[in-house]
Amino acid sequence: MAQSKRVAPLEEDFPFQITSHIIPVTPFREYPHAIIDEDKGVYLAVKQYTPLEIYSNSSNTEDPITIIAACGLGFIKEIYEPLFAEILHQTSKTSVRIRSIWIADTFNLGESAIVNAENLGCDASPVDHARDIWSMISHFRDEMPKPLIGLGHSVGCNQLLCLSSWHPTLFHSFVFIEPGLDLNYGEKIVFPWIYGNLKRKEGWNSRAEAEKRAVKSQHADSWSEKAKLRLMRYGVFQPDATVNKWTLTMAKDQVASLIFRHNPGSIGMGPGGLDDVTLAQREIVPDSDPADVGKQLFYRRELRMGWDLLPGMRPWVLYVNGGNSPDFGDPEVREERARRTGTGVGGNGGMKLGAVKQVVIDDGAHTMPFDRSLNEVVLHVRDWLVAESRRWVDGPKRRRAEWQKGTLAEKQSVSKEFVAALVTQLKMAKRAGKL
Repeated sequence: MAQSKRVAPLEEDFPFQITSHIIPVTPFREYPHAIIDEDKGVYLAVKQYTPLEIYSNSSNTEDPITIIAACGLGFIKEIYEPLFAEILHQTSKTSVRIRSIWIADTFNLGESAIVNAENLGCDASPVDHARDIWSMISHFRDEMPKPLIGLGHSVGCNQLLCLSSWHPTLFHSFVFIEPGLDLNYGEKIVFPWIYGNLKRKEGWNSRAEAEKRAVKSQHADSWSEKAKLRLMRYGVFQPDATVNKWTLTMAKDQVASLIFRHNPGSIGMGPGGLDDVTLAQREIVPDSDPADVGKQLFYRRELRMGWDLLPGMRPWVLYVNGGNSPDFGDPEVREERARRTGTGVGGNGGMKLGAVKQVVIDDGAHTMPFDRSLNEVVLHVRDWLVAESRRWVDGPKRRRAEWQKGTLAEKQSVSKEFVAALVTQLKMAKRAGKL
């Protein structure tokens, strides 16, 4: 069912050619009730943004970068277009060249949800999208040469981090805006919001009414006009063209089930922890987290998993935090997050080696990619991309070029140094009486 087509931008001066793709991804989801029938398959709605003009100069030695973006939970992919345009505008003044930017809606939200409408259950995992991003990269591998830069917002950062933990050298670098890497997960705000959202209407008699609700549900009054325009254009749809009923592409039940998963009976949350969980209970809730005692009837193990993966993060990373974010703005949490990042086995070396950088936008909110903080965010992103493009040339690209100078036999054989080290190891073991 793979499909591709050109899409007209909403503004004449939009600096990208937009190509819309529908691609198949693995139907095997984290939880069995995420979809109805695995045999029917699962599809992903992807958009590819290719610059209309290639900015370069005679002294430019950097390779064009490919950006893989990941949405925040509950945000449609198109509202990131103003962010992409501003990144392109700012980097065009530097040595950085952008080959393309790719972004996809989660399989059960946005345009992807429309494509999969007849096959959706209601028990998705955020990590499903990490696997789907890998499927997307594999599908378009010929159009995505390295270096790959991951650009995440909110929970999208978790998804890119999870993918990176499976394939540590896939991404050269990350930009994480308001990362959803926080064990507390804004729980005082999230629970009332979920409950209120579930009580809202699901259908309206006109597109205008649905657009008004889309803006209200996202608290988008403070967004830029360009982001708001895209929310209204792509955030609502008409399920049946013969019936004048409109609804949101972010179905309230799908969003709620992605934010928290129900844990009936608080399985694994008692004094005995997982030791008290029966086999039958594990089949219902296979991954409850006893350390997550604040939620009891709900859990989202991917949040702790992302936190635990931070020490092993291999790509270098820029964290862009909002100083006025109600969701992830705790200063102690963001400092601990930055301190942990990259410092473990397989990690990038952390802040001490310059592999982790953190900036705070003083009055920035969680919606910085869409509101008045956008320009300030992009200035930091621009400077990071300049440095990371240079690091790619001086590091991985240079090392690979040196290796490529060898003969085929040399490339396919262990080195002389390997053999010499092996001899030394054998002598050491013999002296220690272990041989």
